[in-house]
Amino acid sequence: MLTTERDAYEGVSTVYDGSTSGRGIGESLYVPRALTNYWGWSSSVYLMNAGGQATTATIAAYDANGAYVSSSQHTLQPYQRVRWEAPSGNPTWQGSARITSSSRQPLAGTVVHEYGGGAYQSWSMSQEYPLPVSGHWNAVMPSLLRGYYDWTSAIVAGSTGSSAAGSAYFYDTHTSWPLTLANGADSLETYLGSIPTGIVPAGFHGSGRTHLSSAFAAAGQHSVTSGHIGGIWRGGTAMGLRAAIGGSHEIAVPYINTIGENASLTIQNASSSTTGVTVIFRDSQGNQVGGPYTANVESFHSVELLPGSGLPVPFAGTAQVYASTDVGRLVVSVQQSIGNDNGYGYSLP
Repeated sequence: MLTTERDAYEGVSTVYDGSTSGRGIGESLYVPRALTNYWGWSSSVYLMNAGGQATTATIAAYDANGAYVSSSQHTLQPYQRVRWEAPSGNPTWQGSARITSSSRQPLAGTVVHEYGGGAYQSWSMSQEYPLPVSGHWNAVMPSLLRGYYDWTSAIVAGSTGSSAAGSAYFYDTHTSWPLTLANGADSLETYLGSIPTGIVPAGFHGSGRTHLSSAFAAAGQHSVTSGHIGGIWRGGTAMGLRAAIGGSHEIAVPYINTIGENASLTIQNASSSTTGVTVIFRDSQGNQVGGPYTANVESFHSVELLPGSGLPVPFAGTAQVYASTDVGRLVVSVQQSIGNDNGYGYSLP
């Protein structure tokens, strides 16, 4: 039996318009790991022009030692998307890539690793160091689960050198759970399935916020927990979504697919007050698909869009997510799966 596993992470942006981008986009994107049949894994980049003018995107590939391999150019109209595959000249290859925009238009991208030979686990984890807010460090996680379609989450937090104490807060339940990190490079995995159900109930699918007394790195990790379903083991698939440090009032989402896969788009309000949310979906040519989705989301709460319930069906394309005001701050996560297995996802900004 042939099994396909996928793993995704977002492109890493340095600057946009001369400053650090808080929108998950940038004039330059970096792909720190790209593969061609490397132990069975191969990579694709889904790249979106998130600006209002046409641009030419140049994708340059480098080998594992940093030597230039090849490049390709892609002309993209506003909101158009293109797929790039890692170099295929050698039987196996691993390296990296840099993507630049010719006319300083912002780009958004995500990287998908695909395995075609029966992988057991799929991972996607990155992390950020939150900045202090009111004497504490905060990070938000738009998607946390407990027994939701057989998925349960863990909050993974790591110390950056100093001890840290605080709590994880859960929404919509408005409950919390204490977190403590010791001095040094301490790490902590808090599995939601081990927290009392009075705090995180069975079937929970909501959002979270970690609030600690010193700097830390954090991510949310989902794993399938249901054991055997229909004679197939479902206990080894995982996806990781990094915690975000602040959000943005405008986010470009480069890849969502409801054709042959399950998909969800989760939007969390990282602001201190209720904010309006608007989502515009576009196909790979930049054409709007259907009417915009709108909702009002309370502070630190989230809304989940599913196929036929917010997400267009069938659909393979991009999305633009807007807060109703410039001071509103949003965080999004995209989660894809085939059946109840083979999960992959990424978060922005």
